[in-house]
Amino acid sequence: MGNLDIRIRDISQKFMHFLVYPDNNSNQQYAPFFEKLQEYTLLGPGDIFYRMNTAYIPEAKISNAVVEANKLGMHTVFVFYIGTRLVGDRDNLIKNALAFKNKEFVVAGDINDISFKKSFLMIDVDNYILQGCPKIFEQRSWELLQLPDNVLYHLNTLPWEANLDTPEVCYEYDKIPFILNTEPYIDGTSALKLAFINFTVSHIVTPAPGFKFINILDLFKYTDDCKLIFFDHNKQTLEVKQYIMHNWNGISDLKSLLEKQYKQLINDYWKDSAWEKDKQELKAKLHHFFSIAKQWNNEFHYIDIIHDLDAFIKIIPDKPGTIVHVSNIFDYELNWAIGSLTVFEQWIKLVRHLQSYDNDVLLTGQDPLHNPLLEFAKNIHTIKEHRMHSWEA
Repeated sequence: MGNLDIRIRDISQKFMHFLVYPDNNSNQQYAPFFEKLQEYTLLGPGDIFYRMNTAYIPEAKISNAVVEANKLGMHTVFVFYIGTRLVGDRDNLIKNALAFKNKEFVVAGDINDISFKKSFLMIDVDNYILQGCPKIFEQRSWELLQLPDNVLYHLNTLPWEANLDTPEVCYEYDKIPFILNTEPYIDGTSALKLAFINFTVSHIVTPAPGFKFINILDLFKYTDDCKLIFFDHNKQTLEVKQYIMHNWNGISDLKSLLEKQYKQLINDYWKDSAWEKDKQELKAKLHHFFSIAKQWNNEFHYIDIIHDLDAFIKIIPDKPGTIVHVSNIFDYELNWAIGSLTVFEQWIKLVRHLQSYDNDVLLTGQDPLHNPLLEFAKNIHTIKEHRMHSWEA
């Protein structure tokens, strides 16, 4: 099969999935980014490879791969361009799509734009081969059938491929303001608390969404003049956090309070499940620590730490007991749209900067390459012995 990566998991299945990525030489520098985008390429609740016959192929090899699929007895190929999410029940999606197969040999999810890269395609293998295996990326002269909404549910492809030289188009695409926490809390019996049992917090630098700071205050001792330093690249998220810190008492219904000021925002982005999770996990700690923290001289900064790391570095004090929580910002797929090398360089720059501090600083979050953060930081050598500590959170 040459350089085609075809994996047969169930020969009784007569269809398979193609995950297609760009293959021209100019895109080689983006290979790590394409790999990262696989985490964003989903069919239903999971990745498209789950329990499926699959092929991971470059654009130019689609025709060859369809021929190989035919040799393996496949009658249908589902083609996903890397970075595509097709929301809905996996089995029903496939079943409903197959029901729409007819004389057309290609069924497209998006036919308003000639760009295949914004499409989910279903190829009838026999008809495709009978037509001479035409190149899908050239101007199409055949009629395409568009699947109705009740089959596709919701199709979403990141627009990064429009111009890789200006990939901020993808970053700008991510406009969703987060209100609540979207990551697990650190358990109070975790090794983190034991490893830093004598660590007294003076500053917590953290993304604006949610109540991660409550979790941190519960884990560590803190100074009487402790300060929260919130940051975010979304103005609405930051504004909501500031409103919460100034107007909420930590007891009343938070959703009702926010609806009075941000009704449309809450209607669109509030998640009841996330709020119930916060109340269940934090319990009385939420009111206790919130009522303390809201009295502090806290700061709010509108900063995009990927695009403007220098501005972020300036708000991190070199004071004993500083915790810097970056969550999954350096590991988030959409942030990699600005170029994987850029993200990784910024990550190393942040670590090196914190290593230069004279006082103890604790960095928590997720490493972009999924290395254990502690080990990763150890491998960034410094001339002098540094006082930066780290934890994968």
